[in-house]
Amino acid sequence: MMFVLAKEVAGIETDETPAYPASILNDPQTREHFRSAYIPTDDEPLEEAAKPGFWRRQFSADTTSAQRRFDWLFGVIFPVICFAFDPGIFSGEHALLALYAPAAYGLSYAAIMGSMLWLLMGQRLGALNALLAALLGVSAVVSLVIGVVLFPFSFVGMIVMIGFLGYTPLLMSFSLFRNAVRAFRSSNAHVYLSVDY
Repeated sequence: MMFVLAKEVAGIETDETPAYPASILNDPQTREHFRSAYIPTDDEPLEEAAKPGFWRRQFSADTTSAQRRFDWLFGVIFPVICFAFDPGIFSGEHALLALYAPAAYGLSYAAIMGSMLWLLMGQRLGALNALLAALLGVSAVVSLVIGVVLFPFSFVGMIVMIGFLGYTPLLMSFSLFRNAVRAFRSSNAHVYLSVDY
């Protein structure tokens, strides 16, 4: 550009043909649109990032207050209520799963304590979160199996309001699995940060 300007000042005829005659950037208006599209000015805010989907939000590292309430309700409070007012699932003369009651009570107690520990301490547990993730993951699978077994009975039992408690294992399994994933990621992050390069 400076070379062409110098030639014009000196009176030397210049070739008006651009180097790339078919280029769309030869048009000043096109150049301005190109510049404004790819180089935002300071007074124009950048577009907000797209909001993540439902599943990505459920398993992201950022915990919302609604998720914490859900985890306290279905990971701690409702399971305790279900065991306290067992409507013939694990206890009673004709209990449906009486054979598995000792294992279910033990694993449920450990899962509830693990959920409380994660919800209260979270990432501060460091590398211990790997063990906690394993406990919560196994508990989530067992809770899911129990929830699937109880689903038909819970569906029929909804006629009587207590049937709604039968869905607690399914909701508990979701809460446990979500916290297991978060605890596992937290333990991995702790291991990576503690490695001395």
